[in-house]
Amino acid sequence: MPTFWLMLMIAATAQAQTLSMTWSGIIGATGATDCDDIASDRVGNIYLACHSLANDFPGVPPRSSDRRDFDGYLAKLNGLTGKLIYSVRLGGTDYDDAIRVRLDEKGNAYVTGFTKSRDFQTTLNGFQRIFGGGDTDAFLAKIDTQGNLVYCTFFGGTGDDLGDALVLDGKGKVYMGGVWNEDGFVAAFELAKRFDPKVIRFGGKSEEKLTGLAIDSGGHIWATGYTKSKDFPVRNGQGTRLKGDSDAFLVKMDANLNEIELATYFGGSKDDSGWGITADTRGNVYVAGITNSTDPPVAAGASDVLLPGRKRAFAAKFNGSGALQWSTYFGGSGEDEAGYDGANIIADKNGHIWMVGMTSSHDLALRGATQHQYGGGELDGFILGLNADDGRAIFTTYFGGEDRDLLEGITLDPKGNLWVCGVTWSKLIPGAPSGTIGGTAQPYLGRWSIRSR
Repeated sequence: MPTFWLMLMIAATAQAQTLSMTWSGIIGATGATDCDDIASDRVGNIYLACHSLANDFPGVPPRSSDRRDFDGYLAKLNGLTGKLIYSVRLGGTDYDDAIRVRLDEKGNAYVTGFTKSRDFQTTLNGFQRIFGGGDTDAFLAKIDTQGNLVYCTFFGGTGDDLGDALVLDGKGKVYMGGVWNEDGFVAAFELAKRFDPKVIRFGGKSEEKLTGLAIDSGGHIWATGYTKSKDFPVRNGQGTRLKGDSDAFLVKMDANLNEIELATYFGGSKDDSGWGITADTRGNVYVAGITNSTDPPVAAGASDVLLPGRKRAFAAKFNGSGALQWSTYFGGSGEDEAGYDGANIIADKNGHIWMVGMTSSHDLALRGATQHQYGGGELDGFILGLNADDGRAIFTTYFGGEDRDLLEGITLDPKGNLWVCGVTWSKLIPGAPSGTIGGTAQPYLGRWSIRSR
């Protein structure tokens, strides 16, 4: 039977922080499964947005044995015991993927992703109950605390559309972002009022992909992703032209989505992309992404800057006006990437930024690591902690086994514990019993306590 394991690990220190890896586990099933995103509610329960080929995903009735496509899933776990509280299948008879999950103050879960299923399970109160067209539509679902699907809608037109980002304002608005026929879009839903969503769309003549949303202390909505358009609609930003085949972008909007207040490129002379964004309580935003450029933007006075010769992960801090405060580039002698499917970066309340990704480098500069050696295989997951003021690294560790491992999502629970999720092909993950996985993709998770010394 599918099982979730937890195991106590050892402690390590990083500058003024003590990090202890306290839990490690997997969700096991008989088919390929990946949980891209992770979130916590106010009491510490953990939620995973997943997609799976397994016919025995835990907590839901078995699928038909002749099914060959992925379904989307939401899994809720008790953050103390690891016990599965509920799972919900989100899918029809074609390919479906749950990509992001967020929680409101009452513990209701919101999930977005994409579907190819014309018979996806929309609800009677859904905004759009009929598949819009193209190959994929985005969807938005709401699941209550007992695991009941209380709202679900398609969101799409005649092109290919997907939901790739979510953020809640705490006042009843749910912002969903993603791709609308090769443009970026953000849609604001107010489900309690049953208004049609307010939508803002942006892009140029080529391709855009919105990958992350954040809301700052003033209620502004920020988005990141990447663009290949030379005519991306820049406004009030430092980056005014496309420098490579693709650049990351940063866009700021008002809370009502009436206006784009800022739009800027961010990148060098090769491929660059933003894959996650978070905001602190002081109006700053932080972007995590991937660069292939040897000349990426660097702010004056930036710390620990590694100008990449190969693919590198990056983090960059911008103030509320969109001005670059610092940027830092992370990696070793291999290739290093910020997680590109989940929400890969988060700010805590103590002036630190945390991000996850994957690396083929066996020589990362580790700080306070709980796994001191590269696990093996093509890739290992990594966790990176940064000082929010100057971008200096305060913590770095590997997290992976003997085969391929990718970290994609990261969150903080109410006690300030750090949770990560990703996908592994390894038979042995630090803290998980041996022989429980391997040979097919399976989700893996870890939890770290963070304490000031």
